[in-house]
Amino acid sequence: MSSNADHHYNTPTLSPDIHQEIAQHCDKDTLQAYCSASYLLRQVVVPFLFRTSHIRFGIQSRPSAAHHMASQQNYEAWANNCIEKFEQLSASSYAKHVRELSYRGFKTFQGPEDELETWKSQYHATAWAILKKNLSRYTQLTTLRLDNVDIDDEAIIAMGTLQTLHHLFLTDNPGFICTKELAMHHNVRPAQSLTYKPHFHQVEIASDLGAMFVAGACGNITLLSIELFKKDNMHLKFYRILNNCPLLEKLNVDMCTQAHDDLETAPDGLESTAIPRLRVYYGPAYYAPLVKGRPVVKINVFPLPNQLDNTNVADWLQRTFSGTTAAVDSFTAMFLSWDAINTFFGAISTTFPSLRDLEVQIDADVNKEMLNSLVQDLHEGACVIPTSLRTLSFIWPLYAGSYKNLDVLVDKLGDILSMPERLGNLESLTIGRIFGGYAVCKKSEMERREWTFRVEIREPSFRL
Repeated sequence: MSSNADHHYNTPTLSPDIHQEIAQHCDKDTLQAYCSASYLLRQVVVPFLFRTSHIRFGIQSRPSAAHHMASQQNYEAWANNCIEKFEQLSASSYAKHVRELSYRGFKTFQGPEDELETWKSQYHATAWAILKKNLSRYTQLTTLRLDNVDIDDEAIIAMGTLQTLHHLFLTDNPGFICTKELAMHHNVRPAQSLTYKPHFHQVEIASDLGAMFVAGACGNITLLSIELFKKDNMHLKFYRILNNCPLLEKLNVDMCTQAHDDLETAPDGLESTAIPRLRVYYGPAYYAPLVKGRPVVKINVFPLPNQLDNTNVADWLQRTFSGTTAAVDSFTAMFLSWDAINTFFGAISTTFPSLRDLEVQIDADVNKEMLNSLVQDLHEGACVIPTSLRTLSFIWPLYAGSYKNLDVLVDKLGDILSMPERLGNLESLTIGRIFGGYAVCKKSEMERREWTFRVEIREPSFRL
């Protein structure tokens, strides 16, 4: 009787096909519960569990874990266990179901400084070799993240076998020690995005091999996130990459150094036919002119040049952004001088006549007197909100010692809303601190002539 009961318990009451159909719509926690229900259910469902799992291999980066393993015996036991589990997974039939895989390596430029770094170096040497050897077994991998590793020929060949790869991340100082031939001619082709952020060591950032490899991998991507710095001929390496991105729609650029203390922009050199589908630019003012001649509709500039003021901001906007082949409908400017606001709004109307969404982050400690000045300028017409705008965000950092009285913010907002004729066609207005209180106003959906507002305390997410 007991045997029959066990047999009944371990037999799914539904067919495997139905369980597989259900599993396609379950999250990871539900799938784990599914797998623990019975052996037969586990056999049916476990492939779906691996599809939702993020496999992490390599150096443990969490400080708490490193502290816990601060002895050779503990670290070696942990490292050996990780290697054994990864080899078992790679040799199993489940490897082909894994969709996301990350590897974090370890390297120093002056040699290990202590025993723990020595153990990490030894573990990385072993684990990295095992990853390269087994990577081709993950035949349905869609996302690969490689942090702090040196890319050699073996790694490039292994990545080139991943025919379903959509997203490739090369971050935290990826070095290139491959041959020039393979850097230029390889089969690594992520289908959607590539992230390249070698920000720890300038020699590696400027590597010709790195630029060659990334340029060769960009043929199919629609999103490129890249980290650069200002150095002789760095723009040429960047342009080499962009010249090989025919499908690119979104470009995110981070600058490692303050390259925007003046109004200088990157030298010319980008082919006029490059990135013909670019729609979104997030990046520094230094490279912002590349939007010209391209169908860009969304621009986020950070940071603005420090030298921008009311005497040159209009000319800078026109010179930098005029010439896009599509109507820009969203613009974000980070760290605008308070004194340039009125001129900035006027220039926005002429530079972006179809702009609907505008976010301005002020580089100032905005106080009550400054808000009073803004209200007065609006009232007198010195500050004119562009009539094309539907949403306007006007925010600033919370500096040490900044006023924290939200009542003042609400009062000033009330003064602004009392002048509906000065608000153009706005439907949403946000005023407040980046970290702290926001006053968010929206036109009533029932009565478009009326405004409603609320105060929020939140920390907005930063877009990179």
